[in-house]
Amino acid sequence: MSVTGSLGSAGPLMSVPETRPTTIRGWAVLDVRGGTAVLEGPDGIRMAARGDVVPGIGRIDSIVRWGNRWIVATPGGLISTP
Repeated sequence: MSVTGSLGSAGPLMSVPETRPTTIRGWAVLDVRGGTAVLEGPDGIRMAARGDVVPGIGRIDSIVRWGNRWIVATPGGLISTP
């Protein structure tokens, strides 16, 4: 195998400020039971699992435990325990 060509320099590396994920206001994770999140939002309490679409927040991408908190990730941001 022979390698031809070269990669040009991309220039100096620059630091980028850390960006925090967006938190969806007005929503909270009350509990998680068997992979289903109990969410409290402006219209009351809903239950949703990964892949479900919830009006107002979109599709549920993941439900994970982060330390002592539950985090629900959606395309629009994160929802966590209060």
